[in-house]
Amino acid sequence: MIWLKYEPGSFITITEKSNRVAFWNVSKKSYNDIAKFSECPILFCQGLNDPSRILMTLENGSIAIYDVEKRKTVFNLEPNHSETIFDLKYNPLLYWIFATCSYDSTIKVWDISQNKIICNIDIDFITKNKEKKINPELKTSVYSFTWSPIDKDLLISGDASNSLRLWDITKQKMISCIKLNSNIKESHIVGLDWDHKTNNIISTCSDAVYIINFANSKLEISKQILINSAIYQIKYNPFNNMEYAVACHDGKIRFFNVDADQPTKSLSGHSQKVFGIYFNKYIKGLMASTSEDFSVGIWDLENSKSFFLKGHKHNTRYAVWFPDIHKIIITGSWDGDIRIWNVDSATCITVITEHYSDVYGLDICPNHPYLLTSCSRDNSIRFWKLMGFSNKLIDSIINFTTDSFTDDIINKNMDLITKADVISNKYYVNLTYNLI
Repeated sequence: MIWLKYEPGSFITITEKSNRVAFWNVSKKSYNDIAKFSECPILFCQGLNDPSRILMTLENGSIAIYDVEKRKTVFNLEPNHSETIFDLKYNPLLYWIFATCSYDSTIKVWDISQNKIICNIDIDFITKNKEKKINPELKTSVYSFTWSPIDKDLLISGDASNSLRLWDITKQKMISCIKLNSNIKESHIVGLDWDHKTNNIISTCSDAVYIINFANSKLEISKQILINSAIYQIKYNPFNNMEYAVACHDGKIRFFNVDADQPTKSLSGHSQKVFGIYFNKYIKGLMASTSEDFSVGIWDLENSKSFFLKGHKHNTRYAVWFPDIHKIIITGSWDGDIRIWNVDSATCITVITEHYSDVYGLDICPNHPYLLTSCSRDNSIRFWKLMGFSNKLIDSIINFTTDSFTDDIINKNMDLITKADVISNKYYVNLTYNLI
C-alpha cells in the first residue's frame, strides 16, 4: 500500500499474486479503479520524490517506474534473472556474446557490445504453449548449457525435467528436445559438453552418461552408460576427443573411451563428491577438479601426480584456466569468493570477495583474456579486470541501461577500456565502477 501525496485520502494497493494496481480513497469502501500494470506479478513498490511516481520490482527480475496519475509505465529495465544463476559461458564463435541459465527457468543471451539481452528463453512459458499444460507450481530450473562449437546460433541446455533442449538463439526457438531416462527421484542434468570435431554431445543424468548424436537439426541418443555412482559434470579431453571424464559422487573421477562402456581409469583423492572437471586446453594432461571437500584438485595426468589447493571455506564449484598464463587457475565457491591460484607454486594470488553468495559460473571473454565474468546465487553478473592480478580489481555490477554511461565515467575508467579493448567501437556494458 502507498498513499498518494498528490491526492489527499487516496492510496494504491498491490498484491504479490496480481499484476494490477488498485486505486482507493478513504471515503469509499471499494476501490475506484484498477489498472493493469504488466504481464508479471509485482513484488514490491515504494514511493519516489515525485509524488505521482512509484518504483516497482517485478517477479521476472526487472525494475520499473510507474506514473499513477498518467496510468502508464515511464521506465522499465529488461527482466534479468530473478533466481540463482547456475552457469555462464561466452560464445566461442561470437566473443561479445555470452549466455546464462538460472533456477528461474530461463536462459538469457547477452550482447555486451549493445548493452542488452538479445534472447530471453523462458522454458516454462514455451512448454506451456507447446504442450498446453504445465504445473503452475513447477519450475523447470536450467542447471547447465553449452554452446555449439561450429554454429554460432546454437546452444543446448540441461534442466530439472531431465530434458536436453537445442535452441536457435537468433530465432528464439527450440529446435529439438529429448528426455533422458532416470529412476532416481529429483534427478536433473548438470553435465554437458559438445565436441567440435565429431559434433557429438555428451551429457550426464543421475547415474548415467549419454552420448548424443546431433544431425539434421535433431538430437538422438546413440549410447547410454550406467555408472555405479551419481554423476555431475562431464568433459571431453581437448587433446583426445575419443576420451571424456566424469565427476562422480563417490569422490572419484572416471575416464571413458567413447566406444567403451567401462572406465579406462579412475582417479581418487577427493574426500567428498567431485562436482566439476576442467581440462587445461593449453597444456596436455593438466586438469583441475572441484569438490564438496572445499578443495581444488590439480592433476598431472601425464606423470600420474596430483595435489590439492586449499583455502575456500565451502564447496568449490567452477574453475577456469587463464589463457595468457597457462598455470593460473581461477575458482569459485559456495563461500562467495573467487580465488586466483598459481598452480606452479600452489599458492593463492588474490581473493575476490564481492559476491554476496555462492559463485556458480566463471568464464573469460575470448579475445579479451583479462575480462573475467562471474555469476552467483546473489543473482548478479559481475565483470572483473584481471590485469596484474592485484587487489585493485574493478568490481562492476551489470547495469543494462542505455543512457547512464556518460563521457565522464568513460574518461575516469579509460584504463579498463584500453587494456580490455573495445568491441565494434562500442563499450562493453553500461557498468558502475567501484575501485576496491
